[in-house]
Amino acid sequence: MRRVMMGLVAVRNLRVTLVLRLCLMWFALAHWESFAAAQAHEHPAPEKLGVVKFPTSCSASAKRV
Repeated sequence: MRRVMMGLVAVRNLRVTLVLRLCLMWFALAHWESFAAAQAHEHPAPEKLGVVKFPTSCSASAKRV
């Protein structure tokens, strides 16, 4: 009886493993196009921006530090 129970548990574990693998394969195949599209996108060349200068507006004694 115990061997039969162990055999049934092994078969059940095999089924669960098979179902999980099939679900993962289905998910991967169903979303393959979106995964590929995410890797294939391109960014345009960055636009050239101007130069910004921030003049110091503190006192002369603070500038010496």
